[in-house]
Amino acid sequence: MVSDLCSKHYPKEYQPETSFDSNGYVQYRRQPNRFHVIKNNVKIDNRYVVPYNRELCLHYMAHINVEYCGWNMLIKYLFKYISKGADRVHYTITNSHSTTDNNNQRHLNEIQNFLDGRFICSHEAAWRIFNFVIHDRKPAVQVLAVHLENKQNISFSDNAQQQNIIQNTYNSRTTLTEWLCNNNNDNRGRDLTYVDYLTKYRWHAANKCWIRRSSKKTPAIGRLIYIHPRSGETFFLRMLLAHQKGCRSYECIRTVNGELCQTFRGACEKLGLLGDDKEWTFTFEEASNWATASELRSLFPHMLLYCEISYPILLWNQQWHRMADDGQRNFGITNDDDLRQFVLYELELLLRS
Repeated sequence: MVSDLCSKHYPKEYQPETSFDSNGYVQYRRQPNRFHVIKNNVKIDNRYVVPYNRELCLHYMAHINVEYCGWNMLIKYLFKYISKGADRVHYTITNSHSTTDNNNQRHLNEIQNFLDGRFICSHEAAWRIFNFVIHDRKPAVQVLAVHLENKQNISFSDNAQQQNIIQNTYNSRTTLTEWLCNNNNDNRGRDLTYVDYLTKYRWHAANKCWIRRSSKKTPAIGRLIYIHPRSGETFFLRMLLAHQKGCRSYECIRTVNGELCQTFRGACEKLGLLGDDKEWTFTFEEASNWATASELRSLFPHMLLYCEISYPILLWNQQWHRMADDGQRNFGITNDDDLRQFVLYELELLLRS
């Protein structure tokens, strides 16, 4: 109980049938009937029953929580919790029978004795000792670089000579530069966009080059790296890379219907990608696939302040519910008006900061 209210939002409402609400949370069937018990002078009926699987509970003589995951946003939160890692604890090793001198020595070595450890169960410990696979990813995901011409990041050792770094073209190779180069030398992939290039080619990381994929190989999935809307021309370049096909140079990327545009933004405008704040809607929807509600609320003020949105109220009306999916879960807010006020209050705090 928190402030005389159940933190899990019991009792639930009666439901004639099991369904998903507008936020994707399951509402189980709870029919009114005459069966109830009295506990602490409170009438307990179907509205107080925690969802359970009767067959499993009886078979294993234990409560087992089994629910069907039927909402894509739940998948996002599932992977976020898995990525948090194992439980960790800070602890110190002490000796209760140590003498005064030993105590002084222990205090001197307190930093050395302060350990950062974690507790895992015996099953997970055995799994890791035998080097079994912890996780897998299929199909493979290839991160695709996005950068302006000659603006890519390069890596080099501390003792490398500047002239050698400049002359070594291998270091400056990226998936983007080699995509442009490969289209010059191989016309078989010119019908593909940068993202779709992985359906017929694979990236060889050691040699930093694209290699024609065998028909028997499972194609990988290409993912453009995230570019913040404040990044200017790099952001518009990223938009074009999802639409332009068979480009052989940066000039080719910003060429639309045979006309070379001066900027990547100009090319986006010619392709109709910027009409009615389309790029900001696309950016927000794309971010919502992986970002939490609090992260989306952090992104929205940046877009208002720096992205020159033509109709902010329209973007708000389309996207505010994506920034509110933690309001019901954490605070039990179910009314749309209350959820909207919750998001507005959080945005106000961010804007004032």
